[in-house]
Formats: sequence, C-alpha cells, structure tokens
Amino acid sequence: MDSTFNDNDGSNSGATFNYNGKIGKSLDFECDDPDKVAFPHSSSLNLESELTIELWVKPESFKYDRGTLCTKWSSYYTNIKETGQVSVYTFWNNGGSKGKSTWLDANNPLTIGDWHYIAWTESGQGLRKLFINGVLDNQGNFEPSIWDLSSKTYLGYNEDSNQERRLDGVLDEVRISNIARSFSCISTGYINQNNPLSFFNIGPEESILYLISV
Repeated sequence: MDSTFNDNDGSNSGATFNYNGKIGKSLDFECDDPDKVAFPHSSSLNLESELTIELWVKPESFKYDRGTLCTKWSSYYTNIKETGQVSVYTFWNNGGSKGKSTWLDANNPLTIGDWHYIAWTESGQGLRKLFINGVLDNQGNFEPSIWDLSSKTYLGYNEDSNQERRLDGVLDEVRISNIARSFSCISTGYINQNNPLSFFNIGPEESILYLISV
C-alpha cells in the first residue's frame, strides 16, 4: 500500500503479509511460486533524471540470479545476485530510444537471514551510488538520463523479464523518490529505522510555566 498521495497501490500475488518486518508488517516472497507485487503504470513512478530507491531486505536464499527487489521494467532495476551482491541498473534515454547501460554491483554481499538496508541513488549527471546499511559501498558514472517507459513496477519477481529473477526473502519499507538523496539523508534513515532508541533521547519532564496576564 502506498502511504503517499500518489496512491500507487500494488496487487499482491502470493507474497505473505506478516508482522515480522523490520519496521512493522512485511512481505515474504517465496521464489518457487513465484510471488510478486505488481504496481500499475503511474507517471509518479517515471524517474527520468534522478532517483532514490530504499528498502529493507532479509534474504532467505540466493537461488535465482538477480532476484527482483524493486524494478520498473526497462527503466530502473534493483536486484540481488546469486553471490548475494546487490546489483542496480538504469536504461538511459538515447535520443528517444532505450539505451543499454552497465550494472553497478555492491562490493560486499548480503548475509542470509539478516536484515539489510539497501539504498541507491542516481543523479541528473549520471552519478550512481549504492549504499548498504547506511554506508557507501560502490559508485560509478553512467549516462545522465533514465528511460521513461509506461510499464509496471515490481517487487519480488519481474514478470515482464525473459529471465526468472525471483526473490526468496522478505521486503519491508520500500521507498521510491524522484530525487537523488544525500549520504546524510540515507545514513540518518538507516540509523533511525535500525535502532530508533539510539537516534534520540527523551529528557526529564520540565516543570510547567504559568503565564498570568494583567
């Protein structure tokens, strides 16, 4: 369910909606089915110049190569490889046609059974950055545009792909933004969501100040 005014609510096919999430409820995807959530085309999900994708994932296996975390078909991809490395990609606008790019892979693989905060950004200048648990893991320079296609957005499985790309794991708090968020914003998001009690302190209650007007 979309918590913004854009109302981009997806259709769940098989994923289990449960209480064992990182923040609250989560979606558990089994790769043998395959489970997926599909969101219809929306102009608010067309990220033509900048983007930020954020999500929590707890992998249960790496059975399929480039398992789908969050993908808008033929536009932008967030996947996880059989090696456990997160891999991200954007097609680019090559003068009105779809141009092929290069995958940016994380240096450090994820671990099965643990929650990981994944975030990646692409700026209007084509600088792509991939963060794992609030830390910059890898970055690279790519074409400065994103191909805009009227296609669905998927979690768990990309049914429009001719490859399997199934996810075996749990997803929570998926966020899609049309700006390239800063390191400070992503780092703060990770700390706040991972351990809220370490992010703020509640001081003693102050005494009441009475104001009397005459």
